[in-house]
Amino acid sequence: MATIALMTPENATGSVAEIYRQVEQKWGGIPMPLQLWGVSPFLLEGQMRTIGYLMQHPQLDVSMLNLLRYLVARGEECHFCIDFNQARLLDSGWTLEQIQGAQADLSITPLAEKQKVMLGLILKAVLHRKPLSAEDVAMAKGHGFSEQDLLEGVFAGILAQGVDRLIDSFSADAG
Repeated sequence: MATIALMTPENATGSVAEIYRQVEQKWGGIPMPLQLWGVSPFLLEGQMRTIGYLMQHPQLDVSMLNLLRYLVARGEECHFCIDFNQARLLDSGWTLEQIQGAQADLSITPLAEKQKVMLGLILKAVLHRKPLSAEDVAMAKGHGFSEQDLLEGVFAGILAQGVDRLIDSFSADAG
């Protein structure tokens, strides 16, 4: 049970109610972590805007972003995020072996080579907390990514980590 009062769908008003309506149509319900975000309309609106932007990103593949969030969630032990992103990958045709094996070996995933390169760089920066070198940036550029793409990819990883920690901070990892 969450340690702060969540914004339930029944109590949501204004922009939060509208976002919930859209999410309910897409996902069939409002998960507890989203109800946590709903406590702050400002943060919920910003989170949804950011997610919307990233999911339409011209260079960052949706499956790569789902796998990124899955791998970050495994590191953070955020069970909702693990299950949610695993389900999204399974729905897009991945096998459980590919998803779970990606933690040890990205080469087994069905991602395009350039997406594997980007994911490896993001994980280096986010999970391993290693600075990206000039060679790393050059490698990303050599695979067709811009510096903006790289920055936004690393931000997506840091955002996933922050979301997991926020969920844990308020025990909102259920429902």
